[in-house]
Amino acid sequence: MFTYLYLNLCLMNSFRIFLFIFIFANVCMGHSPDRGLLTVSPGTFVHQTINSDTNALFGLGVIAEMDFSVVGGIEAGFFYFLKSYKRTFGSTSIVQQVRKLAIPVGYRVWLTKRVSLGLFFNSLFSNGAHQTVYSDPSITEYTLAQDIPEYGLEGSVQLELFNHNNLSLLLDGRYFYSISVRSKEQADMYSLFVALKFIFPKMR
Repeated sequence: MFTYLYLNLCLMNSFRIFLFIFIFANVCMGHSPDRGLLTVSPGTFVHQTINSDTNALFGLGVIAEMDFSVVGGIEAGFFYFLKSYKRTFGSTSIVQQVRKLAIPVGYRVWLTKRVSLGLFFNSLFSNGAHQTVYSDPSITEYTLAQDIPEYGLEGSVQLELFNHNNLSLLLDGRYFYSISVRSKEQADMYSLFVALKFIFPKMR
């Protein structure tokens, strides 16, 4: 009986929290795309290479968007982070890491004043020497961590939490699909970017 009441109380509290967030998000003003509007969003992000047997890591980044219509505009970004790679050969594997500078360039479409979708071509460049996290003794192959360039496609779902004057807080969930991977290599990555967005006067 006590467990039943406790679960009901938790559900009621969860519903109230969700309702508050929903009402708060709808009351707050969001992004209104307009030709010539420039926004710059610096922040930090957590990311992880899929199936790489490594922990999530943190990085720094900034994105800039120039609206070309009331629907959306061109966006470019700069992200600096430590990326993991893994290649598996039967029961053996190698895991390597290297610092990367990623430059995604593409287009962002705003579905509502708070929700947008982005699609980008992403170029990643190594900065510094790679390090081997784990390697079975019999492995002679290597990963993309030892290559300078890497290319891929990146999708983004962005949520603007609130807006006050010319300042906003946003969450940006991203998925990177590497088109440079070798056979049996894991290099795809997902990330969550948290940033403050600064809105500048329209540029005609």
